[in-house]
Amino acid sequence: SGLGPNLGVEVVDVSEDGLCAHVRESVNPGDEVEVAVGRPLGGKLHKRHARVRWCRAAWGAGFLVEVVFARRLSLVEVSEIGA
Repeated sequence: SGLGPNLGVEVVDVSEDGLCAHVRESVNPGDEVEVAVGRPLGGKLHKRHARVRWCRAAWGAGFLVEVVFARRLSLVEVSEIGA
C-alpha cells in the first residue's frame, strides 16, 4: 500500500541516497513519498519512503523531482535498478 497515486514516468538517476525522476504531477519540497523502483523488464522492486528535496517543470511535459531516501539503498540494490 502506497502513500498516494503513482506519479512516476522514468527514473533519470539513482544513488544509494536518493533519485531523480521524471513525474506526471508536481510535488512539494518536504512531501513524504513512497518510491518503488526496479528494472523496466522485471526483477526485484525496491521500495523506500523518501522526502522530496526539489521539484521543477521538466522539458516538454511533467516535472523533474529529486527525493532523498529515508533508508539508503545498498550498492547491490542500486546496481539491480540499473538506472
